[in-house]
Amino acid sequence: MVPVPVPVPVPVPVPQPHPGQPGPQPRVPVTPVRPPAPQPPPVATPPVRPRPEPAPEPAPVPGWPVPATPVPATPVPPAPVPGWPVPATPFPAPAPPPGSMPDWSATQILEQVRPRFEAFTVAGYVLGVAFRQLSRPERYRDELGYRSFEALLEAERLGSRMTAHKYSEVVSSFSLEQVKELGGMEKCYHIVRGLKAENPEADPRIALEPGSRVAGLDVRRSSARQIRDAVRGLRQRLSPSGRPIRPDTRPMRRAAERLRSAMKRAAIPARVRVHREDGKPCVAAHFDAGPALRVAELVRAGLLRATPPP
Repeated sequence: MVPVPVPVPVPVPVPQPHPGQPGPQPRVPVTPVRPPAPQPPPVATPPVRPRPEPAPEPAPVPGWPVPATPVPATPVPPAPVPGWPVPATPFPAPAPPPGSMPDWSATQILEQVRPRFEAFTVAGYVLGVAFRQLSRPERYRDELGYRSFEALLEAERLGSRMTAHKYSEVVSSFSLEQVKELGGMEKCYHIVRGLKAENPEADPRIALEPGSRVAGLDVRRSSARQIRDAVRGLRQRLSPSGRPIRPDTRPMRRAAERLRSAMKRAAIPARVRVHREDGKPCVAAHFDAGPALRVAELVRAGLLRATPPP
């Protein structure tokens, strides 16, 4: 056998660091750094204005109620409604504290009373105009869905039917300027009531004539309370039973029944009723668009038949 030589490992000399120098450092893997993503341009923001400091609240006045919500310094007048009266004087200023009036003169107090009294009269007249419109069936029933005018007043909290009747009675008899001339809504209502008690067909505007009298009293020189008491006594004398005196509406009811029957025979739906217009009883018929055109055709055909040819 031939002997095989076995390689003998030769030691490799490791370089030794020089005294005072660091030896070889281990290699550290390096991770590549990505460049930062581009940022959007900054948005310009408006400068923030400092909020003004709130005004100090006024000191409470003893005996004067503190409102739950703040009251504006200057009241805003209501928007005008086309066709409705506008007060001649500006909207009155805020009500002064009650504790301040004893220190005022009588002239200063009158300056506070006059514009408010006129505004009160104008407000009452505007209510009368509104009540006259709302009392029509096509208003409270067709548009608002109430079964009666009284139901509307109760649901909307608009006062009693008597108040609505009083204001409507005045509006149907006098203009706003005439109401101011006679002394207000309340006095005008008692004037109308007294004239109708004496003569149901009387025109209430005769109270505007110089020297006119109601229930024995001079209209210009008597107050609303005096006229009210005199009219009450007059009505009691004319009606011993104490029942209110009303004009006879039996002829109007008969006419309404005949008109209702005629519309029924012609198959024309209509709402016929008896009511008072300008203080006088009358018959009113309400039609929709189609039935109204049908009535117009019938009236035109009847007129053509009744008119002889030339």
